[in-house]
Amino acid sequence: MRGTVAPVGGRIFFHGNPWPNGHAIKQFTWTGRVEPEGLFFEFDLQTENYYVEEPGIESDESDWKSPVVWGNFHSCHLQADGRGFRVATERKKLDLSQLEGRVFEADKKPANWDDAAFHVYLLGHDSVAGHRIAFERRNSNGAYSIRWTGRICLSYVGETRYEHSFEARIDDAALDGIVVPDWNDEVNGRRALANLVPDARRYAWNADRKVFI
Repeated sequence: MRGTVAPVGGRIFFHGNPWPNGHAIKQFTWTGRVEPEGLFFEFDLQTENYYVEEPGIESDESDWKSPVVWGNFHSCHLQADGRGFRVATERKKLDLSQLEGRVFEADKKPANWDDAAFHVYLLGHDSVAGHRIAFERRNSNGAYSIRWTGRICLSYVGETRYEHSFEARIDDAALDGIVVPDWNDEVNGRRALANLVPDARRYAWNADRKVFI
């Protein structure tokens, strides 16, 4: 397992914004985290500057459609920020080599800021919910193609409705280790991991990073 910087072709689309062709993903990292409630996945996605490929379609209809407004905020950072979405429990373990075709959902109804699965910096510090994360295909190198969709609320200007949406397509995503926060040693960490995945022995302990990889 390794960290993923999304290759050319990894893109995110904010539907109806000034760039119908979307934005290149500069970096994408996928990590796992063991908690008492189960195994969680965290994503951290960063785009290139919105305007790096083209200036965008001019419009003054709304902030959402204005290239100037988007340009003021430069790029998007969509991250779990210590939360993420649960993928396994002790009663329902998850084989991490069999994710192809699996779909996970998070925050079907918007959560408050502290409990939200993901936070986003888009046109300021906005809100995201209604996530659908599909592991569509496993590549020959063991990495996955992921399609991630969700809803956006421009909460930076006081909006409360999730009127906008996004779709991210990540072509070559690989898990960059699993953290077991309550344990900093291999024996207890592996025991906790074994409660959630059927093949815990296959993961090596990285003592420097305190993660299983």
